[in-house]
Amino acid sequence: MKASPTSERKLATAIWWLALGYFVFYIPYSALVKALSSGLLQEPGMISPATNVSGLEILPAVLIGTVITMPVILFSLGWYRYMGRARLFGYNVPLPSPWAACSGIAFSIIIVTTTLAYTFQGVSIIFALLLMRGGVLIMSPLIDRFFSRPVNWYSWLGFGFSILTLAISIILLPDYTVTGLVLLNLCAYLLAYMIRLQFMTRCAKDIDAAVNRRFFVEETSVAMLALILIPGLIALFQIGRSGAALHTGFTTFLTTELVWPALIIGIFYGCLAIFGSLIYLNRRENTFVIPVNRCSSLLSGVVASAILYTWFSGDPINIAQLLGLVLIVAALVLMSFFDTLHYRKNGNWFHQRIFLFICDHNRVRSPMASAICNDHFARLLGLPADQLPRSVIVAKSAGLNLPENLKIHDAANAALKTLGIESPAHQARIVNSYDIHRSERILCMTADQKQQLIKRYPWAATKINSLGIETDAHGPESSADDRFIEIGNSLQRKIAASIRSLDPGLSM
Repeated sequence: MKASPTSERKLATAIWWLALGYFVFYIPYSALVKALSSGLLQEPGMISPATNVSGLEILPAVLIGTVITMPVILFSLGWYRYMGRARLFGYNVPLPSPWAACSGIAFSIIIVTTTLAYTFQGVSIIFALLLMRGGVLIMSPLIDRFFSRPVNWYSWLGFGFSILTLAISIILLPDYTVTGLVLLNLCAYLLAYMIRLQFMTRCAKDIDAAVNRRFFVEETSVAMLALILIPGLIALFQIGRSGAALHTGFTTFLTTELVWPALIIGIFYGCLAIFGSLIYLNRRENTFVIPVNRCSSLLSGVVASAILYTWFSGDPINIAQLLGLVLIVAALVLMSFFDTLHYRKNGNWFHQRIFLFICDHNRVRSPMASAICNDHFARLLGLPADQLPRSVIVAKSAGLNLPENLKIHDAANAALKTLGIESPAHQARIVNSYDIHRSERILCMTADQKQQLIKRYPWAATKINSLGIETDAHGPESSADDRFIEIGNSLQRKIAASIRSLDPGLSM
């Protein structure tokens, strides 16, 4: 029943290893983009040192490197088996969900705009990072709020330190040239992140790793296709000045020696994109994972700037960057420290198994079902009822539709007492996507409720089941007490049978 301390610790600390990988690959990625676009890598025999290579000319080779790298990594991990499939013309073909497809388009825009941000003349790595990271940081609590995800206080602490770093750095940084193209690129970047994070929060960040991997594989597949198809078409038809520059990037630039550092940039981005995406897919709230991601990239930007200054005569490190470095390290240390304390106090949060019961109004059948199931779990674990909410497994309930401020039906309470089950302190509530992500199994009372729930959350269909308690929804409201006892007895039988089929190890 209990997860091993080692596996819990690995799950709790995984995000910090991902942040380290993201940091390691972001340093050479950002440094190489800035060095290449600023002419620092040009030597005699290549393009004239007096001629800077534009971001759009570099972009095709970078995208080729990324498009090669990310699928290779996913195939080597064996994750492409999680790709969704559908019947088309009699064949079983890979097909992403529409949500993952939309997120993939947004992801491709993020990849393009991130690379271009470092190629603008008069904009340093640090300033580009500040512009991009600030907007995404501000989104994080808004998205958590929208999707009803609770936020720990130390997540707000890390968020606050991140915002403070941005504010101080922007005030103290020297003047930089912010052109219309810089602002346009920034707007596209932030809009794409707004779309991606919403779909990711709605359809992933799930207790089931298979759900997260399927979303990531589908999103990445669409993004890789878009990265080649869309710029390729713009270059082919040479649409505007951007099309002409992309055409040069797909043709003339690929014949120069500078194509090799550009391809290496793409390889580095492909690696950091894996780490960065897995940070976002962590089950923690966005207000935690986004500052972890943003702080890692800001820290890498400071290191990359130091490398350019030391080896390539780039811009010197200034007081704003040093102060930002101190604040970023402080934010990461404090978040890691308090997150570890939280894990030690509530370690089961990472591995807690939740069985979620659903009915129409969350007043009779689903709260009765969760009380019966929790009684079963408490006896199985040998725990008193008040300790069960922090145990390795617990049952909860919610409704599909309901008015506010409704308690469990009095007759349902009485029926539970007759069955020898402690009546829960219950407030009826509507199911949300956070409930779905946290739950290992979801048990609806009827087949119709199951279909309604799958229609709302199709990505969770594999873990949604029906108990087959087909009692009329209006029946319990007007029936005698023995009717509720009959419902309770039926729930006991159905829940015991469902637990045996879902996990024989939970049977008594």
